Amino acid sequence: MGNIYNYLKLAWQKESHDFRQNPLPYFVLLVVLTIPLPHIFSSIAAILWVVLALFLRKKGTPKWNPALIWPLLLYVGLALSYCWSIAPSLTLSALTKQIPLLLFPLVFFIHSQWSPEAETKIKNGLAYGYSVFALFWLLKALIRYCLTGDQNVFFYHDLVTHDVNAIHVSLYVAVAFFIVLEKQVRTILEWIFMGVLGLVMVLLSSKNVIIIFLGLFVIRWIQQYRHRVPFRVKMLLGGISIGLLLLFSGKIMDRFRLEVASNTGHETVNRTIGDATNKVYNVTVHQAWNQPTFKANDFFPGTALRVYQIRIFLEMMGEDGQWLTGYGANATDEKIRQKRIEHQLYQGYDVFNFHNQYIQFFAEIGIIGFIICIIMVFVNLKIAINRKDFVHFSFAILIISLFLTESFLARQRGVIYFTLMYCLFMSFSPKGNIKKLL
Repeated sequence: MGNIYNYLKLAWQKESHDFRQNPLPYFVLLVVLTIPLPHIFSSIAAILWVVLALFLRKKGTPKWNPALIWPLLLYVGLALSYCWSIAPSLTLSALTKQIPLLLFPLVFFIHSQWSPEAETKIKNGLAYGYSVFALFWLLKALIRYCLTGDQNVFFYHDLVTHDVNAIHVSLYVAVAFFIVLEKQVRTILEWIFMGVLGLVMVLLSSKNVIIIFLGLFVIRWIQQYRHRVPFRVKMLLGGISIGLLLLFSGKIMDRFRLEVASNTGHETVNRTIGDATNKVYNVTVHQAWNQPTFKANDFFPGTALRVYQIRIFLEMMGEDGQWLTGYGANATDEKIRQKRIEHQLYQGYDVFNFHNQYIQFFAEIGIIGFIICIIMVFVNLKIAINRKDFVHFSFAILIISLFLTESFLARQRGVIYFTLMYCLFMSFSPKGNIKKLL
């Protein structure tokens, strides 16, 4: 007991000393770790961090980092779109929500030097913080299951709430997992964290993220452990365990079966939403792309919905010719509603955006916004590869994939997380010289 007390005392003294010397990494962590909490917490944390960063600005000329220009340009495009927006009030509200695209890169222009110690501190804090979140979500689900007997509490949005969003959390958890995986030596607690993070990743049931996550895991396993046979066997057993969990967990497999059916063109009855009296039919990808009208009892699975959203985007642009400027930031809701009425979908589909960040920018700020977004994600990937940083590489691949299925930056949590992580990884380059990596 005395040894534990002495260890904690020394750790506290070290962290206190580091905080006094450089508090910025701790405030970065505060922003990242408040994202799953109600919006007010991450907003306050971000404001405190930006104000502190400006207050602690060092004398001299800020170091130019060309990779940080892309989120800045996106925000400039969003701001300019107010001039031609078809819904100026909605565009103005979007500019407030997406202001991290402007402020965070400016902070990193001012504070361009981030030491390896700061990088380690931020990565470890992120991984441990989200491990604690994962344990909390599992414990909360277990308590709810004991009270209700409902297995749904362990899966998808029910595990983390719809507002926090299971797909967004899948990204946070995946990055945290790969941070721990990259450690050369792990404590027992870190092994437990890896197990918890991996379990929560699967339970969150995001088909896209699970597939990319498993692919990245296999790539890293092949790279790092191909010469260490005993550990290789352990990792193989871990992969088999995840596979069995996917195979025997009905809730997760139902989501994959539904996607397979919709992608292979087999119309099926949705037994989760409908019943024997009021049948609901799952729309196939072919129907989503070609069928002129739908019925109120037609349901769009994930892939079919995203194919339909691409279809109506092309229809809108073909009819209105807004390829160059778009409709304005956050101004496409009415156009989507009009298309919903035209194609006679169920009224609930009014609330869906394009569920594709590339198309979302194209529809809002035109082809220039689309090109900037493409350049930004591939600059992110290129630098990750050149740095040989697998955590950064995992983040880059997950973002490229997630942008295909989610309008990730349309939500406050998404824009804070992406912009902060993107700027951090750009600033973690060797000797702070990003130009050598571009």
